[in-house]
Amino acid sequence: MTAAASGAAAGMAVLGTYYFLNKKTRKKSALVCKALATALPGLLMLYWFFYVQGGSASGASFIWTLAAIVCYMAADVLLECKFIAGAVCFSAGHLCMIVSFLTEGIPGLYDGIAGMFYFDFNTLFLFVFSAVVFIKCAFEAFRKYFPHLKAKGLFVSAVAYITVLSIMAALAIVSGVMGSSRTPGVSEADSLGGLTALIPATGGACFVVSDILLGINRLGKKRSSVRGAFVLILYYAAVYLFAMRIWLL
Repeated sequence: MTAAASGAAAGMAVLGTYYFLNKKTRKKSALVCKALATALPGLLMLYWFFYVQGGSASGASFIWTLAAIVCYMAADVLLECKFIAGAVCFSAGHLCMIVSFLTEGIPGLYDGIAGMFYFDFNTLFLFVFSAVVFIKCAFEAFRKYFPHLKAKGLFVSAVAYITVLSIMAALAIVSGVMGSSRTPGVSEADSLGGLTALIPATGGACFVVSDILLGINRLGKKRSSVRGAFVLILYYAAVYLFAMRIWLL
């Protein structure tokens, strides 16, 4: 699995680089590469399911994470053609990822087996605090663009997207900190020790920062190629880390 995971990461880097360097001159092929880079973590999940697990049941979190990646792939293309449609598709992906985290189970917040919420104060506080921090950071980053968004009638949609994104990322943080993505007894996970729990948390944070940088690049008067590069790097890292947590369960 390690060799396949390394190969997928390298493939994402190559495809993402091709997209970044050719998105203006070879738009169609660049978009294909952009979507394929996002698809690789999903294909890696399928490889893990069929060839490592032998096609055995892997839980609802596997299905919902795969669904989220499919939505992200579609959003990659739509974002370049119709930005609003792309944002809606990304929102759908975030909602799928939210369900994935919940069905996986988050100690002190949600019992994935019983399908019910139960609240531990520390866990609930961490979730609310994380979500508020993400929302606050996004609002501060976009504050000067609010008049423009209101004039275009996009302010409510932007707030809704930021909220969904922040909730997803906050669940990723809580899932990681609480160690819900780690199952004792799995040798590959054990070899990583406590760092395994940081995988979804890091993915959530990467997604928020990536989207904030993307928003600034889209709404600002000048687009920065350096900022655009970090948008891609952080985005692909987030998708890869979300997928990685599945085969380390």
